[in-house]
Amino acid sequence: MPQSALAATETSQIVNLPEAPLTTSLTTLGRQYGVNLVFTASELDGLTNSPVRGQLTLPEALDSLLQNIGFVAEKSGDSYLILRQQPLMFDSHVTVLDQLLVKGRAGLDQVNKTATKMDLSIRDTGRSIVVLDERALREMNATAVDQVLDYVPGFSNNDTAAGSLMVRGLVTDYNNVLIDGLRTLQGVNDGDGGRTGSILPSTYNLESVAFLRGQDGLLYGSGIGGGMINLTTKKPEAEASTSLGVHGTSYISSDVGYFDRNHLAFNLDSTGPLSDNVLYRVMAQRTPSGDFFQKGLEVDEKLLDTSMTFLIGDNTRITPRIEYAERNFSGTGSVGKVFEKGYFSSNEDYGTPTQREYQYGSPEDFNNNTTINADLTLQHDFNEDWSLSSRLRYSETEAEQRSLELSIPRNPLAGAPTQDRRWRGYKNDDSYKLLDIGVQGQFTTGPLSHHLLFGGSYRDFSTDYGGNYQSSSSSEHNEVDVNNPNDQITGPVPDNVLNYEITPKSVKDINIYLKDRITFGDLVITPGVSYVQQDQVRSRSSRLSFVKVYEDSYSKFIWDLGLLYKLSDDFNVFATYSYAYDPLNVRYIGQYGYEYHGLGTDDYVPVEGNNYEVGFKADFFDNNLTTSVTAFQLDRENKTSFDCNLDGIEGCLLTQEKGPNFRSKGVEVDLTFTPNSQWSGSLNYAFTRSAFTKGADKGIQSDNSPKHSVALWNRYRLTGDLNNFKLGLGLRYESERRFSSNVVPAYIEADAGVYYDNEDWEVALLLKNAFDENRAETGSRNFLVTPNAPRALTFSVKRHF
Repeated sequence: MPQSALAATETSQIVNLPEAPLTTSLTTLGRQYGVNLVFTASELDGLTNSPVRGQLTLPEALDSLLQNIGFVAEKSGDSYLILRQQPLMFDSHVTVLDQLLVKGRAGLDQVNKTATKMDLSIRDTGRSIVVLDERALREMNATAVDQVLDYVPGFSNNDTAAGSLMVRGLVTDYNNVLIDGLRTLQGVNDGDGGRTGSILPSTYNLESVAFLRGQDGLLYGSGIGGGMINLTTKKPEAEASTSLGVHGTSYISSDVGYFDRNHLAFNLDSTGPLSDNVLYRVMAQRTPSGDFFQKGLEVDEKLLDTSMTFLIGDNTRITPRIEYAERNFSGTGSVGKVFEKGYFSSNEDYGTPTQREYQYGSPEDFNNNTTINADLTLQHDFNEDWSLSSRLRYSETEAEQRSLELSIPRNPLAGAPTQDRRWRGYKNDDSYKLLDIGVQGQFTTGPLSHHLLFGGSYRDFSTDYGGNYQSSSSSEHNEVDVNNPNDQITGPVPDNVLNYEITPKSVKDINIYLKDRITFGDLVITPGVSYVQQDQVRSRSSRLSFVKVYEDSYSKFIWDLGLLYKLSDDFNVFATYSYAYDPLNVRYIGQYGYEYHGLGTDDYVPVEGNNYEVGFKADFFDNNLTTSVTAFQLDRENKTSFDCNLDGIEGCLLTQEKGPNFRSKGVEVDLTFTPNSQWSGSLNYAFTRSAFTKGADKGIQSDNSPKHSVALWNRYRLTGDLNNFKLGLGLRYESERRFSSNVVPAYIEADAGVYYDNEDWEVALLLKNAFDENRAETGSRNFLVTPNAPRALTFSVKRHF
């Protein structure tokens, strides 16, 4: 074997093999390491590998790919032979299987940069993180990111109009849903992005979704909240492949109807080489008319993602990427709130939706938004130890919404069978300019090994936003019958909803960071420090009849410290401290602050605090059980809240009590298991106790934060002539959740699926919410709740070429 090829097999490389036909993965692996892998295609026909990811040598990658699948790799001269494994002659229980799910070195050994921006495995990352790869997204038939939140305990979606999540009991803006490590997703209305842009992305172009629980403001800047989600998009690959697919959803429920509401989408994914030094990828999805389960809510959607990778020499890769998304909704663009049963009867407990098949808007409601992202990524290896990674992005979104929305509901028990509605209109034009650049390298100083990371990021966000409500005095012209929403009065749109003032807002973030991962034997110490700065400017019309410009600048040095000790090759323990620094959104100050209500001076200060995590990550039983357990405590001071029940105050008042006033603590357990050669799965659990430590809400669990949440996913691969089939079963549980003084009860839901795959086809059929649990996804302080999706039969078919 040539010396260069021999060195390539002994040098670890980042391996990222998705679930694919085994012959395809072997071909890809051979090309990556520049080594011939010799096999008989007919013997491997129909075999599919599970994902293999990590920093691996070629022998390690082959072991991971072939482990327990009935084949082994044997070195022969300049090549590796892929041979059928011979059973042990003295063990009558050994069976050579045609196919099984490879556990290999995926799991804890897969590389994910979300928590560290370093090339580190999840095992060596001292943070609580869950990664769903493309296979998991496909098994769940998830077409959008919000559809997998129920399978990641510790994360939950808030009211769709709020544009935020709850993570570890803390409100976390959609801002913290990252795309390839950059914060460009629109958030709450008139906040960081317009209301009409607050939609979690599609999964059509995603390779994986990483859920990081807890703050990482040192690497990503201020305003992280309780955690983040990082969406990793698919990149151009050297192995040519093309697939065409179709995905469908049909709702089957007694209230919504049986196959009356249907959603159909078509997609394309093509990648490969254009020349020896240029790779390409094109992904597209078209939804010509997609029904949601509520009548009157539909979407016409066009999505496109194109990228090219230019290989410049052996050490440099440049990847420009353009993504385009156009979504036109009839309706508000998100599931509308409905009345819960307690609204109609004092004998009913709070929290069960009624007439969830209806939106209480009008046939004239619409929500349109268009987004374009342009990326430029540069990766360069200076040598074997030092590398540079940078990404530049420009993003722009134009969005507009107009809809009839329910006013504060009147109780029909008091003789109010109809409800008032008000026209609301919004429009925004958002733009982002972002740059992230980092250099990492490895070196030694005496007995210490260092993995150093230094870099910085810049984010310039601006929006021109406007919106208005119809005045309460005229809302009686838009009444709707709560028992029959088709019986409604839709009055004309008033002039103040058609024409309103457009006001600007801007946020600029600068973050400069330095982190060193110092290894001494089995002990790893990771200190870090960063400088964060945020400048905000917001103009808003005041109740005092003048335009007020709200602006402020925040800056701080923050630090963190991590410890990790390797008890063995399979068992790490860790402890991490980090500092939280979250300036308030000036939108909240401008709309809900003391000055806006004429109650004095706005003297709000940033929310700050300490984050602590301890835990362990380990493999047991020859990697048949991988375990990650984390205990955490988040302490906050100056945390704010909204008081919406004050006499003499129209709307809500943003209140802030200075000093320590909030704590969230809990435990998170994430397991993956392979009891035998066919059965594998995952079990995730989160316990969260989050509450204010002072004031009227002292000791009361945070809104929309269940104390207990559990998610279980099972997959079972059939054998023999049926080895192309796989079964899936998912179960989800959440304990009760509070919404102000109301409590949504606990629930259990189940999903069940059947899957088929071979070298050419992937087919999935999944029954979601199999028992048609009717529950509130989110509640409120009144009688309105957001319903969950009813039982639905989803399918996907993909043909590979």
